[in-house]
Amino acid sequence: MTEYFAHSAGKSGRKEYVIEHLTEVAKHAQVFAAPWGAESEAYVAALAHDLGKYSQRFQQVLEKQATRIDHATPGAKVLLEKYKNAGFAAALAVEGHHEGIKRGSPKELLDRIRMDKGFSETQSEYSERDIQSLIERLLRDGGILPDHIESSYLDVHKDPVRAQLYVRMLFSALTDADFLATEAHFNRTNDEYEYRKMQNDLNEAMIDKVLDRLLSHIEKIKKEKKSSSEMQSLRDDLLENCLKKASLPTGVFTLTAPTGSGKTFSMLAFALTHAKEHRLRRLIFVLPYINIIDQMAKQFKDVVNQVDEGVFVLEDHSLVEIASDSDELKYLAENWDAPIIITTSVRFFESLFANRSNDCRKLHNIAKSVILFDEAQTMPSHLAPPSLIALSELVDRYGCTVVFSTATQPAFTSLNPEIAKLSANTVWKPTEIVDPELKLFQRSKKVDVEWIDGSVSFEKMAEELSSHKQCLVIVNLRRHAKELFKKLDGKEGAYHLSTDMCPSHRLAVLREIENRLRHEKECIVISTQCVEAGVDLDFPVVYRAMGPLDSIVQAAGRCNRNGRQDLGKVKVFVPTEEKYPTTDYRKATVELKRMLLELVDFDISDPKTIEEYYKRYFSTLNYEAMADELYSAIKSYDYPDVARRFKWIADQGINVLVPYKQCLKEYYQLAEAARSKQINAKWLKSARLLSVGAYAYKGSDIYNYLEPVVDRHGAYTNWFILLDESKYSEQVGLDIVVSLEDTIA
Repeated sequence: MTEYFAHSAGKSGRKEYVIEHLTEVAKHAQVFAAPWGAESEAYVAALAHDLGKYSQRFQQVLEKQATRIDHATPGAKVLLEKYKNAGFAAALAVEGHHEGIKRGSPKELLDRIRMDKGFSETQSEYSERDIQSLIERLLRDGGILPDHIESSYLDVHKDPVRAQLYVRMLFSALTDADFLATEAHFNRTNDEYEYRKMQNDLNEAMIDKVLDRLLSHIEKIKKEKKSSSEMQSLRDDLLENCLKKASLPTGVFTLTAPTGSGKTFSMLAFALTHAKEHRLRRLIFVLPYINIIDQMAKQFKDVVNQVDEGVFVLEDHSLVEIASDSDELKYLAENWDAPIIITTSVRFFESLFANRSNDCRKLHNIAKSVILFDEAQTMPSHLAPPSLIALSELVDRYGCTVVFSTATQPAFTSLNPEIAKLSANTVWKPTEIVDPELKLFQRSKKVDVEWIDGSVSFEKMAEELSSHKQCLVIVNLRRHAKELFKKLDGKEGAYHLSTDMCPSHRLAVLREIENRLRHEKECIVISTQCVEAGVDLDFPVVYRAMGPLDSIVQAAGRCNRNGRQDLGKVKVFVPTEEKYPTTDYRKATVELKRMLLELVDFDISDPKTIEEYYKRYFSTLNYEAMADELYSAIKSYDYPDVARRFKWIADQGINVLVPYKQCLKEYYQLAEAARSKQINAKWLKSARLLSVGAYAYKGSDIYNYLEPVVDRHGAYTNWFILLDESKYSEQVGLDIVVSLEDTIA
């Protein structure tokens, strides 16, 4: 082997030759890309990705005699010159394997790889500009670049969302192989690479075990829930239907069923049986809210406990910060190496439109998966067209099945004209899993809805609530929840719930509420939308402030949930101060009001009503105005700009560590650690249970009560410590006006 090295010495004390690294990465990259038939393309990308290390300038980097040396562009140039158009996607992946995928039009890539200026656009010196010498050094070491390759990128290159997903998937296979091989080199203690333990994909034996456990778990729940016979019959029918439909070919599906009908476990049964039928590799559950992930993860872990050695269910979202004694989970989350993944909509979709390796590494493991979306109606409207195109492509090219599960199925088919503006070859046309003959919604009618005329003051609402023994009120704004709760003036059995309360506080209050409901005690709950998903509460009466139809339906799902009475009462009212948290939220509410005026028989449980509502709502949106800059970036193949602009949540706000009285000891310990700049994974994992998210504008009063948290380098974070314990109430949580704009849940 020529004396060119890719990496310095690891535990073994020996350096790694370039040819060793290229061969090792190529071996894994082709396996990672095989599920969609791109193994040869991934192989040549891997062989070329570090060709620039066959140079004296890069050897000086290893000897710490040089910095800012670009060794990626030379490899990209080799691919483009040798394979022309067939090498384009691989060239983009290779060029970006350290700094991220760059702007990707043919002209821009050609301009960048000319290397005629001697320095890259980031002012890095090229490791080698004579690419023929790089190829000769590779050949001398026994490496061979094939004469020709095929690339399916040529089939989609004029379809921007699909083309960019193709590059990201190839980029994922390359970068994950690169990370794993590099890690294995530095971990080895002899000549053999020391790889981390790889998890098993789903297999038939695994699936059979999980299904057996799942069905046993469902039987156990039947006995514990004590639901009405009608409700239990409905749940049984849905489960049987999902198991029957699992033999359908892979594709895009909807699972439309009423709240409380057992959708989650029926969806899991469908996914497992479908994966067995089509030999799919993993299940990926995508949830809209972090606050329901812990609950679902616990349910899954209860079902699949001890099914397989290693990690079977892996959570991956922004608040999962793994302490140092759980490094294995941290590593697995980097590339989703587990049979069942539970993640958030934010993490899943932003990864699909990312350009950096840390975000994209996992993408190749999405191929040949069942991807299940719970509460599909929470997709941001302006991101729906590109998101639906990407999901369609995951099904068509990468062998996935997609399932949208909700009681309020959005009419995404009405967005096909918008989809056509970004993709001439994509049509959203899902198949419904639930047979209409089951008439689930008609059978599950558990509530009577009253639309209260006129506006209602919180004073009047508080008076009315005094006549109920058990009742839930859901309002649109945190501020409204506090105002109404305070009108109850310390009433026995009255509770407040919102995300102004930290997770530990909310969980404690929920336990109290569940206990009072179970023992038929007085219980009046004033809440924001935080109870409308993933919270299993059952009230005889629910009041809901006027809002979007899907929110009304979700609220109704907390009324007579288990069918223990003939009909529960849902009363929809308009607060005297009619304000909404976002413009889209207001538009959706206005559309619902119009429908109420126009339609005589308005049934919130009728899927046709929900479909009509979404069609009307989507027709009011101006996509060009809402997402003009994102769409422009997509059409320009500007990968960095797409990543910047594709944001599921526009503003993450700040995190406030709060002094919840039941956990004051932990609060003081966390505050002291923060002041000592001991912010690490373990700290974050504990702090999230005592944190409140706030959307505070510049100059907000809240900053008068906060101490900023800095990291070990002295840089400001988005964490703060609440100093005044009186500003965190046992009744309502964080009790400060935090924003010029009202906030929800």
